[in-house]
Amino acid sequence: MQDEFVRTVADFGGVPWHFVNGTMNYINSASSDWEENSRATVQEADVCVFVIVEEIGHITWGTEVTAALLAGKPFLVLCQQSTYERYLVLNAEFRPPASLDSLEEGTRNLVTTLREIEQDRRLTAVPFGHGKFGETLRRELSKLFDIALGQMEERNRRKSILPLLSDPARLTTKDLRTAQAIAVDEWEDKQARKAALRALAARRTLDEDALYSLLASGEQGVQRMTVELLPELYPVRPPETGTAGARGGPGQRLRRCGHPPAAHPRHAGHGPVERSGGAGSSRDGGLGKQAPPGPGVGAARGRRRPSRAAVSCRGAAEALSLPDRRIGLEGPLPGLSRPPGSRCCGGCSR
Repeated sequence: MQDEFVRTVADFGGVPWHFVNGTMNYINSASSDWEENSRATVQEADVCVFVIVEEIGHITWGTEVTAALLAGKPFLVLCQQSTYERYLVLNAEFRPPASLDSLEEGTRNLVTTLREIEQDRRLTAVPFGHGKFGETLRRELSKLFDIALGQMEERNRRKSILPLLSDPARLTTKDLRTAQAIAVDEWEDKQARKAALRALAARRTLDEDALYSLLASGEQGVQRMTVELLPELYPVRPPETGTAGARGGPGQRLRRCGHPPAAHPRHAGHGPVERSGGAGSSRDGGLGKQAPPGPGVGAARGRRRPSRAAVSCRGAAEALSLPDRRIGLEGPLPGLSRPPGSRCCGGCSR
């Protein structure tokens, strides 16, 4: 197995390190520690391959795997087929919360470790048959290289469209998808995300899920710009047409702020906030007179409300006819105005 490992890694142009032949980082001193040597080796490696043959090595699974996870190193977990099948039988026989104390220590460690790998950490252990280690390793390393090349391709694509973001008219449909990927990527450069947002707003194109992700972004500058550009990122949808028998008569289109009538008292006792379309429609519901105020509302309810107001993020989503979905923002968001023609009852204004 060691020879197959060395040969396969060399075929990929890599330099194989293996503790058996001493090709790993170490320091001999009065304070030498095998676990520290193992951590240092993982830090220097580009890819780690952890192999389970029959038993579990304490340093491998207690130190090296944890070090690889914390460092973000790509790694593979390979397990001999017969050992993996033995684990599956024991795992089915001793399902939690059944105790493993009746098993030998080596077997108990095997079941515990593979459970941690597959069930707790959701990692994948790839079985390999007798004489198939080199073939399995080559196939799994090829998958890692394919993923790495895909990431490089995506990075190059993003860099190629950055100069085009200042001229959104030149962006193709594929470029716009890449711009959206840049905008929602929390690990991307902030200035690049903002440039992508401005380009998407200029072209008025953004997926709904991406919009909610941006409104809940952990980067405040991106979050704030999303709210400022909300009318362009998510244009107002056409109002729904009322049906016969609905208040206001057939054919009239009603626009509400989105709050259910029982949600706050300013809705109590009055009809739609604004009506458009239909013969004889008016703000008083087409009846030619002011609708009576609801209980406890008072005569001041009849005053004309401003058509532009700073609103909360949730209120903004409702004012722009976004589906009702919880957004991770609270408090007033200054500078956001409703587009012409939309109104709110005032209950969500600040």
